[in-house]
Amino acid sequence: MSPQLRTAIALLGMLSSAQTHAELSFEPYAFETIEHGTHPAEVAFFTVPRRHANPSGPSFQLRVVRLAARQKQANATAIVYLAGGPGGSGVGTARGTRWPIFDQMRDQHDVLLFDQRGTGMSDVPVPCQSPPDPSALTLKDSIISAQNLALKCQAFWRAQNVDLGAYTTRESADDLAILQQLYGAQKIQLWGMSYGTHLAIATLRYHPDRIERAVLMGVEGPDDTLKLPLSADRMYARHAELLAADPNLRKQFPDLIATTRRLLASLRAQPAHATRWRPGDSREVLITEFSAQVAISVALGRRETARRVPLMVQLASQGDFDLLAEFVFAIDSGYQELPAMPLAMDLASGASAKRLAQIDVEGKQSLFGAALNFPFPDIGAKLELPMLDDDFRAPLQSNIPILMISGELDARTPPDNAENLAHGLSNYGHIRIANALHDDDLWLSNSDIAPILKAFFHGAPPKNQRLVAAVPDYATSITAEIWREAKGLIITVLGVAIGLMTLGLWLWRRRGARMARSKSVR
Repeated sequence: MSPQLRTAIALLGMLSSAQTHAELSFEPYAFETIEHGTHPAEVAFFTVPRRHANPSGPSFQLRVVRLAARQKQANATAIVYLAGGPGGSGVGTARGTRWPIFDQMRDQHDVLLFDQRGTGMSDVPVPCQSPPDPSALTLKDSIISAQNLALKCQAFWRAQNVDLGAYTTRESADDLAILQQLYGAQKIQLWGMSYGTHLAIATLRYHPDRIERAVLMGVEGPDDTLKLPLSADRMYARHAELLAADPNLRKQFPDLIATTRRLLASLRAQPAHATRWRPGDSREVLITEFSAQVAISVALGRRETARRVPLMVQLASQGDFDLLAEFVFAIDSGYQELPAMPLAMDLASGASAKRLAQIDVEGKQSLFGAALNFPFPDIGAKLELPMLDDDFRAPLQSNIPILMISGELDARTPPDNAENLAHGLSNYGHIRIANALHDDDLWLSNSDIAPILKAFFHGAPPKNQRLVAAVPDYATSITAEIWREAKGLIITVLGVAIGLMTLGLWLWRRRGARMARSKSVR
C-alpha cells in the first residue's frame, strides 16, 4: 500500500472515529506519585482502530491522563507526553522521579500523559513467559534460542487473538492524530523521551499540520532503532577519559579499555562461574564473553549502573565475578517475560539496508559487537512481521520548531542521533549535557533543564546550548557499594539491626570466598 493511500484511509478512519467520539470525556482522577504525594487530575479513554487502514475493524481503547494547567491561557497548546521503551507508560513515568518536571510544565499548559497502544492501561497483551535457555553460551546459540522463543510467543499471542502487526510506530502516530482531534485543539505539542522521540518524529512526518512544536529528549531518529556499536565504544572511551582525569581513579583504573579487552578475551577462552548470593538464596551464574558484553552495554545506559562498570570490570579481570554476576543475573531475569508491544514495535521500525551494513562492519571492531542490539534484529527473522516501508526511515524534513536534548555520555541515544536528524530541520535547537547519560540524567542532571523546557513550550525559539552535569560518582570498592545498598535497606525496609546483619553476612561470605580463591591459587 502506498503511503499516500494509507494516509487517505487513515484520515477516513479518523473522521469515522471523530463521529463516534465527538470529544474526550474526562473524569476526576487522583494521580498518585511515588514520592511527591497525590494530585488532582483527570482521566479519559478513547477508541482507535487496531489497524487504521481498516477503520471499521477491531479497535483498541487508549488511556490519557490530563494534568490541567494552573493558569491556562487562551493560546496555550496542550503538551502530549510520549514515554520511551518502547513499552513505557506515559502515566507511569510521571509517577516517579520526574514528577517535579511534569508539574512545572503545567503552570500554563495542559499536560496529557498518554499511554500508547499496548502500554499502561491501553489494552496491553498478556506477556509471553520466556525463561532464558541456560545452554545458550555463544552469540549464535543465543540468537537461535531467541528466534525459537519468538516463534513460541507468536503462537501464544495468536491464541490470545493478539495482532502483532498492529503494534507499529506508524499506527501509534495515527493514534496521536485522533487524540489531537478528539481533544478539540487545533494543534498539540509533543514531548518525547527516547523511543517516544521516535514516535514524535513519525507524527511530525505524517501529521505535521497537527503539531505546533516538539521536544525530543534522547533522540531516536527514524533509522536509529538499532544502535551503532562504535558509538557505544566512543561513550565507553569517554568514561575512560573521565577516570584518567581524576588522580585517584586513574591510579585504581589505569586503562579501562585494555582491562575490558583482557576480560572479554579470557571469557572467550573460558567462561566463568559465579554465585549470586542473598540471605537464604544463592544461585550460580554462568558468565560468558557474550553475557559480559550485554551486561556492560546495558549498564552504560544509566548513571547508577554505569558508575559501577569500571569496578565490575576490574574485579572480574582479577577473578572476582560477583559484581558482574549481579548484572548478568538481573538481565537474565528481565528475559523471563517477553512483552508483545516492544517486540513488535522495534521489529516493525527495523533498520535500512545501509544501517544494517554499517552495524555489521562496526560490530567487528567494537568491544560490544552484536551484544549492543541483542536480540534484535535476529529475533524477528522467522516471524511473519514485515518492516515498515523505507519511507518511514527516511530523513525527516520539517520547519516545525524542535528542541532536542542529548547526554554526552548517553550510549543509548548519543548526540550524533540529534545531529543527524538536524540535517533536515530548519528550526531547531540542540541542548547537549556534558557528563549526562540516558534516562533521568536528561531530566534531572542540571537545574536549567526544566526552565528551558518550560520556556520552549511557551513559545521561546529553540537554540543550541551546552549544560554540564556532575561527573559520575564511580564506585571504587565492593564494600562501599554494599554499604551504600545496605543503608537504603536499613532506612527503607528492615531497620538498622537487620541491615547491619545483612552487611555483615555479605562481608563474611566475600571474605570466605577470597580466602578460598587464595588457597586455590597457592
